[in-house]
Amino acid sequence: MYLSEKNSSLDEEISKYAEQLYGKVVPQNVRDYIDMTAKQQSAAKPKTAHTKPNNLP
Repeated sequence: MYLSEKNSSLDEEISKYAEQLYGKVVPQNVRDYIDMTAKQQSAAKPKTAHTKPNNLP
């Protein structure tokens, strides 16, 4: 009820708090490393296996 008055939701508030806690607890160099590896993983496109349709009755 009170969150709706603030135009917010429980999910949004928990996400905000988690980000604040992450910034407070995790050292900056570790956050930089995590960001760097996440960017590399998103830039590298995984090869998808092409499957042929099976024509079994």
